[in-house]
Amino acid sequence: MSLSIAASGKGGVGKSTLCALLVRYFIEMGKKPVLAVDGDPNSSLGALLGMEPERKIGDLREEVNDPANIPSGVPKARMLETWINEIIQEGRGFDLLTMGRGEGPGCYCYVNDLLRQFLSRLKKSYPVVVIDNEAGMEHLSRLTTDNVDCLIAVSEPTTPSVRTVGRILELADSLPTRIGRKAVVFNKTKNDRVPEIVQNKAENLPVSASMELSHSQTLEELGERGGSIFELPGKLEDNPQLTRIVEWCLGGDNH
Repeated sequence: MSLSIAASGKGGVGKSTLCALLVRYFIEMGKKPVLAVDGDPNSSLGALLGMEPERKIGDLREEVNDPANIPSGVPKARMLETWINEIIQEGRGFDLLTMGRGEGPGCYCYVNDLLRQFLSRLKKSYPVVVIDNEAGMEHLSRLTTDNVDCLIAVSEPTTPSVRTVGRILELADSLPTRIGRKAVVFNKTKNDRVPEIVQNKAENLPVSASMELSHSQTLEELGERGGSIFELPGKLEDNPQLTRIVEWCLGGDNH
């Protein structure tokens, strides 16, 4: 049975970086292959994992919705499944699937239903699935109606960012996807602490855990030059904050 983790947050909070760190952490734990799903339209997870996606689910959605692209006698569902298998990129210890842009002006209900069915089956083939999701949560609902075991709302240690997290969690409750546990991770904290005013705001969030990940100059420079998370030296298990996040994902008590 696979463990599915989705991270969400507004642009710039470090959500994609956290997802990339989680992918590497689970690989180092031996829980591989990890399925990394880049559900953010900005598609930055691939670069952090050392890959540049050539085709995306958003492209396939357009192609399969045009009858001219489907060979005569081939069911649309089979064609879509074939194309998805072709665009899954294989890395060392992980596979990457990039969702890409949203829908165009046409009708995509049938195509999205096919996507959900196939991706729900695909997830079961991996011990861990890490989904880098947009703040709007739209790709998460298109990706699956199955359970998501853990939702991590990533926030900067500021009150405006906490308000955004509150809206993300409200959106999560409105999805047909069933979400197990929820946590907030305050990223880019300084001096290993969250300001008291922010902590007070966070107390009203409907989450089972509140965790921190300190600002890292190394990670910041890595992102600026477009480097891969696998370039970081040492073992990620040596980072106690990241370890705590992983343990929470695995069901540890981090209240």
